[in-house]
Amino acid sequence: MYGHPSPQEPAQPSVTAAPSSLAVAGDGFGWGSVGLLAAVLGSIRLRENGLTRFLGLDTGIGRPVLRRHAVHDWADTSDLTDGELRNLLARHSVEAAVVVLNAELALRLERVGCPVVYVDTNPFMWTEHELIPQTVTRYCAQLCPALPQLCWPVLRGITSLHWVGRIIGPRPSPSGAVVPGKAVLNFGGLQSPATTAGSVQSYLRLVSTAMMTAFKEQGYERVVVTGNLDADALPIPADLASDLDVSGGRLPREQFLNELATADIIATSPGQTTLLEIGALGRRAVVLPPQNLSQILHADEVSLIVDPNIVVTWPQGTVDQDRIARERGRGEDWAISTMYGEISAAAATWPDGVPELARSCSDALAYARRKETSLAPLGAVTGNEGAEEVVDILHDFLRKA
Repeated sequence: MYGHPSPQEPAQPSVTAAPSSLAVAGDGFGWGSVGLLAAVLGSIRLRENGLTRFLGLDTGIGRPVLRRHAVHDWADTSDLTDGELRNLLARHSVEAAVVVLNAELALRLERVGCPVVYVDTNPFMWTEHELIPQTVTRYCAQLCPALPQLCWPVLRGITSLHWVGRIIGPRPSPSGAVVPGKAVLNFGGLQSPATTAGSVQSYLRLVSTAMMTAFKEQGYERVVVTGNLDADALPIPADLASDLDVSGGRLPREQFLNELATADIIATSPGQTTLLEIGALGRRAVVLPPQNLSQILHADEVSLIVDPNIVVTWPQGTVDQDRIARERGRGEDWAISTMYGEISAAAATWPDGVPELARSCSDALAYARRKETSLAPLGAVTGNEGAEEVVDILHDFLRKA
């Protein structure tokens, strides 16, 4: 059973309610929340001409991505008492907080008296197994094509639910034209509470070997690797490394988007924010095998809305995506642990890579090139003005407060 609650009318913007200081935070699960936070911060800065100061909280692995987004100060809250956290917010004259997918911090900020505008881009995932900040001041849930009945009880318990469009930030103009023979291989944040260094390396070895083999077969010469890793430490066979010009690593968001915009083709992990950004840029793309439950669902969405031929799935005998999606009611922690256990086992079974995975990657690349397949249809389903709508809701609350 699928359905969707009716979205509320978006709040009307109020130019008189611009905050002078905001606390901002993402979560520690990959880089998705950081991309979303960057989009919202970009919309705030455009509307307010850079007058709002930002106090960044936690968001450890995402700070490098936000280094050019004018977060004026950073603070870790894990070792602070509630009283110390309250004093920190007071010293910075924080009026409210924008928190992306960090339920625990959102609830704690509310507890010490700081109103929170919470941003959730995965409302279709939640069950009673997850912590959901149902009582925050404003809960902004991103519209999705379908809302499984499994998550309805959780969403019904949210006291101030607001539906917003897809969240994509302002996009800088590319610094040049598309570069023939250039591909981008994007792995995203590569981190979750259930991953280990060994399991991440297993994923990288399997997928990078397959994808680099495919790039070479399809005639690509230059590959820019992006994500939470060092490009020169990518575990790929020496013969592939010598035949390809490989560069990249952890890039600021503007540079990352520019690399995407000037690529002939992009192979990306199915993180929702990046899928939408690539779609907005109109670049040809293929989707890598998923790393977690949310990525399974996002990849399924690409298959449904765009084209299943550009989505690379795990071959039989590696990760059982269908079983994990079918048993998703057991919670995301279970799904991630199960997936990375199966990924590690596959890496041990095929130390030189999975041949079938390389074939699938090459087929997807050839198809996307031949059909000029982009991810643009993803944003057309629910609109892509979500970042601006979150700012409208923030301003509306401050005006009423």
